[in-house]
Amino acid sequence: MSVLSLPRLAVVFAIGWLYGSVAVQGQAPHKQQGMPQRPPSGIAKVDPIRVSAGSPPVRRATADHSLSLPNWCSAGPYARDDEPLFTAMTRKETSYKIYHNAYWHAHKWYALVPPDAKLGDGHQSGVLHNAACAATSGSGADGSYVNNAGEGDIGGLRSSPLEEGLSVNCALINLPVSNISAFTDNMRAGFLPGTTLLVDFPFPAFPDNLGHWAEIMLTTYSVLADGAWRNNTVGNRGRFVDRILLPNLRKEMNDWFKEILAVAVSPGVRRGGPPVPSIIDHADLEAFPKLSWLAIENLLVVQDRYTHPERKTGFIGADHGDLWRYDGCARYVNRAWEIGFSNPDYAAAFRAAVYKRTGLPPVAGWEPGTPPPALVAGSPRVMTLLLAHEDYPSLVNWEDVQATMHKVGSAAGLVVRTVTLSTDAPFASHLDTFARSSVLVARHGPLLATASLMAPGSTVFELLPYKWEWLGISKLYFNMTRSTGDLHHFAWRPTDYHLAHYDHENYTRYHTWTPEECSARECLMVHGRAGLTVNLTELETLLNAKLPGVLAGKAVEELREPWPKAV
Repeated sequence: MSVLSLPRLAVVFAIGWLYGSVAVQGQAPHKQQGMPQRPPSGIAKVDPIRVSAGSPPVRRATADHSLSLPNWCSAGPYARDDEPLFTAMTRKETSYKIYHNAYWHAHKWYALVPPDAKLGDGHQSGVLHNAACAATSGSGADGSYVNNAGEGDIGGLRSSPLEEGLSVNCALINLPVSNISAFTDNMRAGFLPGTTLLVDFPFPAFPDNLGHWAEIMLTTYSVLADGAWRNNTVGNRGRFVDRILLPNLRKEMNDWFKEILAVAVSPGVRRGGPPVPSIIDHADLEAFPKLSWLAIENLLVVQDRYTHPERKTGFIGADHGDLWRYDGCARYVNRAWEIGFSNPDYAAAFRAAVYKRTGLPPVAGWEPGTPPPALVAGSPRVMTLLLAHEDYPSLVNWEDVQATMHKVGSAAGLVVRTVTLSTDAPFASHLDTFARSSVLVARHGPLLATASLMAPGSTVFELLPYKWEWLGISKLYFNMTRSTGDLHHFAWRPTDYHLAHYDHENYTRYHTWTPEECSARECLMVHGRAGLTVNLTELETLLNAKLPGVLAGKAVEELREPWPKAV
């Protein structure tokens, strides 16, 4: 038995490395251990994982995977015998859609479509024609969208026309393929079976805004809790959320978002499985082999207000630039879609799950007509002035506001306190602040994202910036609290521009603009950044008018006031 000398060993290693490099970059070797091999022509390779009683045989795509795949996907894609792997979409509700066989490749999303796929008569690419984002129009009697272009059957489901806007930051590119079997059998591909939940930036202009994250998370919980989406999936594993895909985010996320995400996806996870499905993030996709494709069996996309169903996706586009910048771009936003829980029962369940996860006492029930209870029995009811830790944008006369609250709150038997919070503070700090507040006063901003988790019967008094209004955006937090059915929410808005304190004197020119004229980004940002002085007389009048009824336990609808207009 001889031993290789060091130089000879180095030569052997070099040759092995060279051949390994050729296998990765050039043609695949004839034998690759551990990778599926192409079966003889005309023979389908059955995948035992996907075969169940009563199901037709399943074949595995026969490409030779010379590129290694990450451990979070398997070699694929899979398909039943004679089942084409074209991309399809099912949308039966306004709140979500499911793509079947969606493909990700080289940082872009693709839909493999037949060569004769085309838009319906009179339709142009990039023009909204099926009202898929509208809450009231374009629906059939069964709730499915009426548009014959591109419809068909997949896995026993009636598919809907493909929407080229996956999310506000992800567009779907149609790729016509004449021979889908040949194309998919020869692609280097990873496969994600079951259901993958897509979570993307809900509002890219403000990626760290907790309020916009709450928009998509509350809707996600409602969709998963309702469960109707399970009937719109294909395959044997589609009835549970197997993983979460963050195409533009990383796993190292803000604690607030991490905790809310864990609860939002909980109705969709498998019983006995991990409480939070595995997460595939931007870094994972960056490391995916650039020459490979990633096929996703069911891609569940929860609807936001800002995604155009076709190519007009995202806040940047060739024809309109920034979504806020030019006239007419408001057409890409669904004004009718009011974000929140779809059912008050879901709001109660979500609230209970969050309290349990954070270690707070179970939230007490409240019946209108009886005083709302404190979080801890016997403890005093608290009135909180919430301030941003960064003090930007500022509440200029916050000390006077605090004094007014002490005057009114003490007379009503409330303990008045002031709390400062940062958006980066632990989620437990956010929840504890809101859960222990029977009445909360705060300026419009991301800290109000937790308001919908206040105890039943609690109240929010929101201080709106001067003329801060764009397609109903001032009602962002009101829509969420209203969807719970058991929270009071009132607002005060200044009508005098002298109460707004702009960053620069040149910005005062915007104070004469109407809300319709103030739709460009600069005008909106000027008002959003401006400091706010509260009219103390008007605030005291509002508090005195509403607090007695709130503390007596009057119903939410009985006390509700029209939302103050921006004039």
